Amino acid sequence: MHAAARNSAGVIGGVATLEWIRDRIAQTLEPGELAEVDARLRATRTAADAKRLAAAADHAVRLGQRLRSL
Repeated sequence: MHAAARNSAGVIGGVATLEWIRDRIAQTLEPGELAEVDARLRATRTAADAKRLAAAADHAVRLGQRLRSL
């Protein structure tokens, strides 16, 4: 939603929310799962910070899909 509106602040805020959620669920994940989530979250953060909003949105969607499958 924020990426489609070209709202970089909204995208960056969304990534911060995902990071907080990660902190809340980290202890429920196996080490390999956590490493994968962290890598996907880093990719999302990197894209958002670089203002590559479409890439950040894509990474966030893929992260969400992976989290649903855990």
